[in-house]
Amino acid sequence: MSEVVPFTLLNMINKERSVWKVRVKVIDEWKKTWFGKPDSILSYEFILVDFEGNKIRAMIYKNLMPFFAHSFKEGAFVDLSNFEVKLHDDEYKLVHHEFKINLVKKSIVKRCQPFNILRDIYNFVEFKDMQEWIVSKDDVFDVVGLLVKVTKMKVDKETEVDKKSIEFELADASGERIRCKLWGGHAENLYKSLELTYKTDVDVILMLHNCRLKDWEGPQVNNQLWGFKLFINDSVQPIVDFKNALASARDIADYVKPVIEIDIGKNETSSLDKYTDQTKYPAYVLDDVRHIEDVCTFVVRGWIHSFNDNEGWFQYYCSMCEKNKVLKVYDVEEMKYVYDCRVCKWTGDDPIKK
Repeated sequence: MSEVVPFTLLNMINKERSVWKVRVKVIDEWKKTWFGKPDSILSYEFILVDFEGNKIRAMIYKNLMPFFAHSFKEGAFVDLSNFEVKLHDDEYKLVHHEFKINLVKKSIVKRCQPFNILRDIYNFVEFKDMQEWIVSKDDVFDVVGLLVKVTKMKVDKETEVDKKSIEFELADASGERIRCKLWGGHAENLYKSLELTYKTDVDVILMLHNCRLKDWEGPQVNNQLWGFKLFINDSVQPIVDFKNALASARDIADYVKPVIEIDIGKNETSSLDKYTDQTKYPAYVLDDVRHIEDVCTFVVRGWIHSFNDNEGWFQYYCSMCEKNKVLKVYDVEEMKYVYDCRVCKWTGDDPIKK
């Protein structure tokens, strides 16, 4: 009879023994790639948390991604056993744990029932603590605030890979400010979002998840290379809480709303520009389109809000390699339909719509 291995809290994981079993939730996930080559995947990595709030970094090498990656989507609850424990010696550490988990061929992953986590999974810091360098450069933390200043996106074309960046300032509910800078795709995402919203009266609330403090003519918040996420007016709880705190602050008689300084003038490298040449086609907002009576050609700039699954105008692609179409097949063991990628061997129920 095989020995029953009890569940272990993540803060107890070490290299002193080889058999471990943990019950965890996936709270962050990303694909690690070669710098400047987003299609060249090295590994699939994620952060795990147990019910006490202890965290550990875990990874799946590229050759094992088709077997395990679909089980570690963000928000999944799993029981994990038969894994390797390695020294956490990465240059950029998202969690302060001496060790990390590597999945191997013999690893066992099973879905488990959701559980409550006793501690907050976010690590927010005060703006004053950043300004006074109480926050260490080695710390990875979260920031939420009101956008009060932003400049247009810059592109450095002198390097082998184009480097995009955008600088801005956030203010907390008390009016304290902190300078921030995003790089790469995160800079472009913020720029495109502001193109659509900056002329409105709606407050732009940003949440920067997994960022670092750097010294660039003073303290400046930068995105972490891996695992960083940008939330823009999303309905995540920290943004909801900040909006409530901001509303309460504005009820105070001596509250002074920060002056919003915006300069996101036309960016020469924006991928949207080729579609918005108004000398060729006029650009309309959706309200204008409803009143057009004549047949004409025009441009509408906006975000995809949702897909209509019944239209049939899109196709399903693999969630792992993101390149190949998948087939819908029936899984006899699970007694349900799943999607199968015949190229990278991924199987799952959450393909990408393109």
